[in-house]
Amino acid sequence: MRTHLKSVEVLKKAIEIQPKYANAYLNLGVSLAELERPEEAIAAYRQALVINPDYHAAHNNLGNELRLKGQIPEAISHYKRAIGIKSGYAVAHNGLGCALMEQRKFGEAIGCFQRATKARPKYVEAITNWGNALYEKGQYHPALKKYQQALHINPNHLSALNSMGNTLLKLGNIHGAIAQHKRVIALIRTMLLPRVILEMNWRKAGE
Repeated sequence: MRTHLKSVEVLKKAIEIQPKYANAYLNLGVSLAELERPEEAIAAYRQALVINPDYHAAHNNLGNELRLKGQIPEAISHYKRAIGIKSGYAVAHNGLGCALMEQRKFGEAIGCFQRATKARPKYVEAITNWGNALYEKGQYHPALKKYQQALHINPNHLSALNSMGNTLLKLGNIHGAIAQHKRVIALIRTMLLPRVILEMNWRKAGE
């Protein structure tokens, strides 16, 4: 968090010096999004697009923030604009697929995830999302294969592990489902422990 707060401070000073620097607004938006300040992040991405309307990364990031806020049609338009500018933009294809899933357009979403993984074959998030779309269509065995593919690339991918557990449960493999969910819990504990220790050290430093 402290790193992103410092970045916001530095980027705002850079923008004061060079107000037409679209990349500074993009990076400001990224830091604000990490700080969970979505409205400010959206404003920064919009300003980047005022300066450079064809800035594909700003369209994509704006799409992400709008999707998280539930503004799906506008998010879709920005993902499509990003893809129109850069056709092989894997993250925008993935984001568009996620937005279409929000509209329960699972078939169209699968097409997006296919294009994302064609552009970036080891894109674990897109492979997992492809599995999620198949799951929503009731295609549990193909979904399971996608989760296995994702976990072959990253054995500790939480979303793939959790989704695989849910799919195994649907297929009646209770023991397999429990094993996957136990793995998820163990990984979460492993990830949280360093953060707890760091927060304790910060508190001690402030005493």
